[in-house]
Amino acid sequence: MVAGVMCASFALLLAIVSFILWRKYFQAAYYYLDDPLGNRASPQLSETFADDSEYTAIPVNLWSKHVSELHADGDIGFSREYEAIQQATDIDLSSEHSQMTENKNKNRYVNIVAYDHTRVILKPSSGQKKMHDYINANYIDGYNKPAAYVGTQGPLPSTFDDYWRMIWEQECLL
Repeated sequence: MVAGVMCASFALLLAIVSFILWRKYFQAAYYYLDDPLGNRASPQLSETFADDSEYTAIPVNLWSKHVSELHADGDIGFSREYEAIQQATDIDLSSEHSQMTENKNKNRYVNIVAYDHTRVILKPSSGQKKMHDYINANYIDGYNKPAAYVGTQGPLPSTFDDYWRMIWEQECLL
């Protein structure tokens, strides 16, 4: 009887500790499709980077410290850094294909869109009645090599086939 109570107490304690660790390290504030755009408070660039000296390249020997700092407080540092980059980026880039009604449900996050000028266009499949060439993915230039990489979001259940079709067509090395 005592052993049963001890085992149950240990299991309960383990569950509580696991839940606390999960909330601390894995539950980040991501923007999902059903989040209204108006409910987000974006940090101002001046709040994120107090002066230009902080907005420089990170030396390799300080990279792990920088990433650890970004992971603090539920990965909020990554969100702030991304928002600052978005605010500093030229907003005149077109993303019409991402905003089309038939493609909106293929975007995992409403604030991360595929820009039209570098987007990956899926090839038509044989036997396909309607053209489905959209996937939320963009080509990224490498050092002295244009379109060296493909940046994309993780697939949704509805875009799983398109995701792997893109990997096959682009001959991505995993």
